[in-house]
Amino acid sequence: LGTGVHDSSFFKCLRTSRCCGTVLVLDARASPLRRSWCLFEMLQTMFLAERRKNDGFSGLWLCADSGSLRSGDASVEMA
Repeated sequence: LGTGVHDSSFFKCLRTSRCCGTVLVLDARASPLRRSWCLFEMLQTMFLAERRKNDGFSGLWLCADSGSLRSGDASVEMA
C-alpha cells in the first residue's frame, strides 16, 4: 500500500485521467458495502464526481446482475 491511502492502487487508478467512473456491482446482500476498499472507492468517486463534473466523468454506477440501478434497468428486488 505504501505510506498511506494516496499510495494505494485503488486511489491511483481512480485519479488517472483515463478513469471515467466507478461501477459497484451489488449482490442480494450488498456485500461490497461491507468491504473497506469498496467504501473507499465510493468515497473517492464522490469527491471526483464534483471535481470532474465537466470532463465526462460519470460518477458512481450501482449495478446488479439484472442491470443498472442508476438507469432503472435492474429488477425491483434489488432496489
